[in-house]
Amino acid sequence: MNRTVAVLAVAGALVTGCALDRSVIDVSNGSIPPNPAGPAAVAVKIVEVKDQRPFHIDPPRPDMPSLMNDEEIKNKAITGRAIGRKRNTYGAALGDVLLPEGRNVTQLTTEALTSALRQAGYRVLASGEPGYADAVPLTATVHQFWAYFSPGFWQITLRYDAKVTLVGDWPLAGDRREITTTVQQQGMAATEDAWASVVNTGLAQFVSDVKGALRTAAVRISRLFD
Repeated sequence: MNRTVAVLAVAGALVTGCALDRSVIDVSNGSIPPNPAGPAAVAVKIVEVKDQRPFHIDPPRPDMPSLMNDEEIKNKAITGRAIGRKRNTYGAALGDVLLPEGRNVTQLTTEALTSALRQAGYRVLASGEPGYADAVPLTATVHQFWAYFSPGFWQITLRYDAKVTLVGDWPLAGDRREITTTVQQQGMAATEDAWASVVNTGLAQFVSDVKGALRTAAVRISRLFD
């Protein structure tokens, strides 16, 4: 990076309130509701959530996942935690945004799916719980889970996109298996709190979108998953 480009990158980062290097932020799905009371509720189990997001070197668009250090793209321990990439006011890519060690996108997605299922009236069981062996197995594939930055003249826009495919015998209300969620927030600076806020808001919307795709468990038919 030559001196002029470096100066512009630093200046742009200062304007947006954005650090040049990697940030580690924690986000959450809030309070996950307990299982519905009573054994009559249909029991399911989320057996696998796959993170299939493609990471790119020097992507042409900010919504395409990438890392500050190109050599880390093949490191699942890093990509699994990556949730965003900073940019300056000129659109140049800067540091990435990661979840803390011990947290990853598959965990957040599993928690969000659990919350949506329970809100819809289903019991989501974990390994070792009574009835787990007989619970209906569910899986999901994460194609997109990414926060990114768009510069503006007076204010910046942070966006969060999610795309998850529900695989297996999900109790769907229709034929829609691909859940897509997009939220955006505007502000004066892309601080770490702002990054956390847009992802938290996106997760809440994703839970609502998944719940909207499910049949309510109160609707009982002879064979639920037909």
